[in-house]
Amino acid sequence: MRPDSVSPWRGLLRAEERERALRVVDDIARRLGSLHPEDLNPALCDGSAGIALALAHVSLATGGDRATADDFLCSAYDTLGAAPAAAGLSLASGACGVGWVGAHFDRLAGVEPTSGDMDDLLLPLLEEWDGPWELFYGLVGFGVYALEAGGGCLAPVLARLSEIAVDDWVTDTLTLFGPTSRRPPRYVDLGLAHGVPGVLALTSAAARSGDGRASALVASAARCLLAHEFRHTSLDSRFPATIEPGVEPTPTQVAWCYGDAGAALALAAASAALTDPDIGAAAARAAAAAATRSYETSGVAGLGLCHGTAGVAHTMGRLACHEESVTPAAREWALRLLHEAESGRLPETPGVLDGQAGVALALLAAATDIDPTWDRVLLLSSIGS
Repeated sequence: MRPDSVSPWRGLLRAEERERALRVVDDIARRLGSLHPEDLNPALCDGSAGIALALAHVSLATGGDRATADDFLCSAYDTLGAAPAAAGLSLASGACGVGWVGAHFDRLAGVEPTSGDMDDLLLPLLEEWDGPWELFYGLVGFGVYALEAGGGCLAPVLARLSEIAVDDWVTDTLTLFGPTSRRPPRYVDLGLAHGVPGVLALTSAAARSGDGRASALVASAARCLLAHEFRHTSLDSRFPATIEPGVEPTPTQVAWCYGDAGAALALAAASAALTDPDIGAAAARAAAAAATRSYETSGVAGLGLCHGTAGVAHTMGRLACHEESVTPAAREWALRLLHEAESGRLPETPGVLDGQAGVALALLAAATDIDPTWDRVLLLSSIGS
């Protein structure tokens, strides 16, 4: 992949297919809008903030009123304010996720976000942070919020990443998943959701703004990820999900959360940030591997954004902006998503990450040429990319 060859977003579906997809999106939006936001948790991933995000982008695409989306976001803020300690600060379920949606709404309206209150909460925490460094519950998630909201938190996030992660990028299982996890105590995670590609995507976005510390982190994370690339071209994937002590690495699924598609996008971002053609070549290899996986061998689970058809379709669509050869495979995934959604196989839950709101966002992106900027929260794009 060439660092300077990113194309604008183009919806993968064609005329009649787009009409069908938009009908499904409208049905989902009506269903989501009929919920009572006060009955939901405030979270981005599975609560009212995420539903607000989906409804706002539907309104943007259709020219409709954003009032319902605003109601859901206001409810998220109210719930958060009533019990801030219960929600925490994470991107997935806490204040950073709600704040990210609020900042994103400002950007959709052409207003520069303000982050003073959240900075006041985050800055003291970052000075002594000893928790996870990944996207959902850790430093990468705080950085994703900081990129969207502006303010003074991004530099401290990068500083803390530099201090605690160094070059091995090992995940501490107890810190991230708790004492009941079956994972080994320490391992290397190669998924976008919890691992090294997430660091790579975040720091690449920061490095493009000229931050020298971010560039060093990009190089460190890229070295770690590429050190674990499979060299056997006969395997289904270029990267495993994890590297665990005493366990032979194996190919993994195709998904947003894990697998070659997310790794390819993170590597493409790193190649652009460092102007490194070797990293770009690795991104192209991972993209090609993701594009050749069939549905039957993909390992997708359900229809959601995290590890389901919607996530693969949308991640492949973003990859197609970097690598045109991926477009036919991305389109096949978008068609499969449309077919499954029309067949009534929607998730039972309403949220963004695993639920109906995420399916609506992915279908909407496939059916329009409007840049799906909501995917910045999943590290699939960045401001100005």
